[in-house]
Amino acid sequence: MWGKPRINTESSGLRTTKIYQVDMIVQCDKSLHSKTIHPLINIGCLSDISNTFIETGFYRIILKDRSSCPDFGRLCCDYQDASVIFLSPEYSLSCLTSEDLSFYKKSIFLSIHADLINTSAIKKHFNDYSFFNYRQNESLHISLREKKILTTRFEDISDELNWGIDKYTNILISGKIELLLNYCKRFYTRQFITRSEVNRCIIQKTKRLIDEYFFMNKISEKGLPTSDYCSNNLNLSSAYFEDLFNHETGMSIAEYIQLRRVHLAKERLCNTNKTVSCIARELGYPSQQYFCKLFKKLSGYTPDEYRNPCRTIS
Repeated sequence: MWGKPRINTESSGLRTTKIYQVDMIVQCDKSLHSKTIHPLINIGCLSDISNTFIETGFYRIILKDRSSCPDFGRLCCDYQDASVIFLSPEYSLSCLTSEDLSFYKKSIFLSIHADLINTSAIKKHFNDYSFFNYRQNESLHISLREKKILTTRFEDISDELNWGIDKYTNILISGKIELLLNYCKRFYTRQFITRSEVNRCIIQKTKRLIDEYFFMNKISEKGLPTSDYCSNNLNLSSAYFEDLFNHETGMSIAEYIQLRRVHLAKERLCNTNKTVSCIARELGYPSQQYFCKLFKKLSGYTPDEYRNPCRTIS
């Protein structure tokens, strides 16, 4: 059942750890010395985890009380009572340091196999739960009241698992998982609100990044600025950055870049003698025809119409 372990020596050189490739819940249960109740999901505490690190292919939700262990990006404006960490199948527990591992040992831990997601109704909008693609330092920090709500959701899932498997099991479990994730989405929205001052600074930095990108004419070499370009410069995951930007501005980063390009085009039409073709090329439009069509759609004027009386058009 177990694959051949890879041996990894920690930087301290004091011990080695075995890293197993785990892709089934039954393997995960075995590593935690627990009984397999359902082949596609397990839930419990990691109090029995050893110094054997485990690589898994599951979605994971980890609920942990605040302790002296890693703060996972907690800010002074965040709640201090507990944290929720979301891990995608691509993330490996073998990436954790010994200090991180000690943090997880007393956590409530929910592992969900991708097959359960892909065969249930939750698949249709699972992409809405983008926090599975956040970095660990972008975790959710919750209040005692929120912790109680999430703990109850974990207990509901556990109760259903212990009921036994029948034809309704996957429907009911996926529904309870969806309810849990919707509460997490609500609490992340609340966290964006309580971080409003921090987020406004990030938005200002983003706008400066994009303006500098255009003014330094990076388009000619690299094409249009992207979400990845902005998030990398801000040291954020692309998923977290996109959600933050949308929450603060009501638009996607791609929509903002589009509007900013049109604004810069207006300035150049009014303040320079550059041809429409030249302006379109400088701002990364594939053709003058495409630029003119989009410009009229967004401004109500063709570039030439805007340029001639531009000083009287708001």
